Amino acid sequence: MMRESATNTSVPGPSKKGKTFPRVIAMGGNHTITLPVLRSMNRAYGPITDTNIHAGIRTTLSGLSDHANDGYCGFQIVEARKIDTIGTAGIIKKIRDRVGTTNLVYLSIDIDTLNPAFAPATGTPETGGSSTREPRTIMRGLEGINLVAADIVEVAPAYDTNAELTTMAAADTLYEVMTLMVKNGPLSEMVKKDTIEAKELL
Repeated sequence: MMRESATNTSVPGPSKKGKTFPRVIAMGGNHTITLPVLRSMNRAYGPITDTNIHAGIRTTLSGLSDHANDGYCGFQIVEARKIDTIGTAGIIKKIRDRVGTTNLVYLSIDIDTLNPAFAPATGTPETGGSSTREPRTIMRGLEGINLVAADIVEVAPAYDTNAELTTMAAADTLYEVMTLMVKNGPLSEMVKKDTIEAKELL
């Protein structure tokens, strides 16, 4: 995390030390990989807004504590079936309203947010998820957020079909995340924008 980035190394960035670090994408099976990456990002940048696209809320609840624990952690819950009522545009608005365009954002994507028909190779398959199209639309709607890191988790290739549907879905998701990062420019651009806005206020 603390190594020099490939571009704009000598240009001031948004980190606590005023440096430009590389963005980070982690891929894994178990969702526990998120915590150490978040801690590393916090060490470099300070507080990070965690946006978690997660499918747990479409599963059978084991008790009232499921919702209570999410609330305690500060999560805003948007149930999967909301796609049917508010659509992808409504979900994009909720995410953008929550994280804004000035906060540093960590995006955690759980592959089991997809229906098992589209991503069967996960340790926690649950029916009622989306197709691959909806998360792609949602991610494209997040253009302009300050994405400094992301992860794609719960992928279990050993359970995949011969067509490698889950691996393909994860690869497409990775492409969308990388596109978000590249389109927003180097992290040093954040410092330039802040400087320009500060001068305009004077």
